[in-house]
Amino acid sequence: LAPAVALKPLPSPVKVFFRYCLVPFMPYAALPSAFSMPPEAIWADPAERALRVRDAWACPGGLSYGTPMLFRTADSMLGMFEFLEKQFPRVRQPLLILHDPEDCIVPIDGSYVLLREACSPDKQLQPVSGGLHDLITNCTDLIVSAGGEWMAEHL
Repeated sequence: LAPAVALKPLPSPVKVFFRYCLVPFMPYAALPSAFSMPPEAIWADPAERALRVRDAWACPGGLSYGTPMLFRTADSMLGMFEFLEKQFPRVRQPLLILHDPEDCIVPIDGSYVLLREACSPDKQLQPVSGGLHDLITNCTDLIVSAGGEWMAEHL
């Protein structure tokens, strides 16, 4: 979630109207479909996309694949982004950020912001090509290997 802070913030009047006028009265209303994530931007494998799109367990309106995101979910995510951005300067632990430069849902710019703002002297950003927006599903072996090697060096 932290890299999402590089997304363009809502202007304050829009955020206030959304958070205090719309969300409390219409929490189950959905954002316009233009805000939905296209499955091909998340999963590289067509078979994986087909499984995920048919996933009945996924919360409709939750993270918005297959259905538009609910107002209350969007508001919660905005709140998380605001909170995380304030925490960046407090990050002093070793930090590994894995991000696909081609992620079109959450651009890699936010990962560069986190890398710059974190106070940790031991921090690195490792681009993961082909991971799209779901690194674990699309590049499982690479993520396990990179994470395992990094943890072995830092624990």
